[in-house]
Amino acid sequence: SQVTPALAGGSHEGIYLVNQANATLARYLIEDGNLKYQDSVPAGKRPLSIVLDPVKPFVYVADPKFQGIHFYEIGELGRLTKQPRSGEFDWMIFEASRFMAIHPNGGKLYLGQYDTSGRNCIPVCAPPKSWLSTFTILPNGFLSPEQDQDAPQIPRAVAGTPDGSHLYV
Repeated sequence: SQVTPALAGGSHEGIYLVNQANATLARYLIEDGNLKYQDSVPAGKRPLSIVLDPVKPFVYVADPKFQGIHFYEIGELGRLTKQPRSGEFDWMIFEASRFMAIHPNGGKLYLGQYDTSGRNCIPVCAPPKSWLSTFTILPNGFLSPEQDQDAPQIPRAVAGTPDGSHLYV
């Protein structure tokens, strides 16, 4: 599982954790430096990675078994409310990287993906089709896919610089 800190300060201060074993998204509060379990919500079939919007109270969880990204809104006291999968758009993801990234100003979500379907990997597989997906985050939090960019190797992690000028895959 992967841990990602939530929005700092106010009613959102805490930690959100995706748990693959029981397919949940758990919420913990930070009190005097200690974590205090609050609750959890269902997170699809196999939640793999989580990212929090740095500007708006949105949480995104990539779930390759579900072939989508779950979208939650952070409400009062940091409680999570699951939103419809796609809103105005319908799209799917393949095998996703372990980390997603959101531009520091919000507005863009980045996810590395690859596809090994239909491959006979005995004794070894050729490199899979790999790419970086970029999504526009709409004002209501829904995602709109942009054009994918080919990646030469399996994209295992995605991270951006704090000023948003560079993205590393």
